[in-house]
Amino acid sequence: MKKAVRSNSPLAVIMFDADHFKTVNDTYGHAAGDRALVHLAQMALQALRDTDILARVGGEEFAVVLENTTEQSAAEVAERLRASIAATPLILDTEELVLTVSVGLACLKPDRATSLDALLGLADKALYAAKAGGRNRVCCYSALQADANQPTPPG
Repeated sequence: MKKAVRSNSPLAVIMFDADHFKTVNDTYGHAAGDRALVHLAQMALQALRDTDILARVGGEEFAVVLENTTEQSAAEVAERLRASIAATPLILDTEELVLTVSVGLACLKPDRATSLDALLGLADKALYAAKAGGRNRVCCYSALQADANQPTPPG
């Protein structure tokens, strides 16, 4: 983060969360839930570059830091990640489990987010907007800001 600010280079953060993960644990058991988390991490690593940083934030939530990545490129990565997870079921003993994720992303804006925690917070807001919008989708924080700045149409 400090390097991106110092060099004025783009930096993006993606947050993604397994949709309806409690149902996975309740239906298939916690061992299957653990396998699902490993599956999500493996799918994410396949969708990312070697230089990107993937971390499990907690529960079924993950974060990705994309250095030298514009918002448009980060949105493409996020969509590729979302689509690959949805298209690649986890093989359980007796069936295939299709997982989906909701994804939020935010990009470094030195005037708004000057710490990693602040940037993660913006990506998390976008993640929750993706969930509120129906899940299994990508939402950019900048789109939320653009929507918030639109005038309300007369009723």
